[in-house]
Amino acid sequence: MADMVNDVEKNVNIWKFAEVWISDKEDAKVEADGSFGDDWLHVGMLAGGSSIGQERDADRNEVEGWASTLITTEQKFKKDTRTFTALEDTETTFGLIYPNSEFNEGGPTIILAPEDAKKVIAFKTVNQHGMATIDVSRLPANIYPSSMDKNDDGASSTEFTAEIRKDSQGGLYERLVIEDNAEASGALDVTRFKTAGGTDPENP
Repeated sequence: MADMVNDVEKNVNIWKFAEVWISDKEDAKVEADGSFGDDWLHVGMLAGGSSIGQERDADRNEVEGWASTLITTEQKFKKDTRTFTALEDTETTFGLIYPNSEFNEGGPTIILAPEDAKKVIAFKTVNQHGMATIDVSRLPANIYPSSMDKNDDGASSTEFTAEIRKDSQGGLYERLVIEDNAEASGALDVTRFKTAGGTDPENP
């Protein structure tokens, strides 16, 4: 019974950390250890209590026979839709809200009627076991603000929608799973204890 509980626990995800990255480079790549280099921009801290939503968009046509017997279901896949809520107002989030307007921090600018931003997008989530899952879109996604909130109760936030289309081979994402994200990102160095030999790690 204990083994069964342990197996179930390993299969239950409690997401402890999440982040979203974007890139203007269609050939942008994530490092093998799951880190993001100069090709990528971080959308900033995600709002507490929010989620990275995901919904499939497809036309479904049910074919029925006599007596309403379901014979088959035809599916025409359109896109995968993700949502995330950014807490920070930065040049990166401004570029997603107004991609065709010029960002001018601390000075005047003209806000043009917005279009969808088209960026390669990556979603990274880490569960309670330290396992990281990274999904990177195969094609640039259409990204736009689906809700912008300014209020006097708590911090303002912006919910973004990202529409991910399939490529010519039917691919939506490339996925990387790292079993031990903490180890993959580099173990912390022990600095407050001497080694077993009695020497100082910083001055052996």
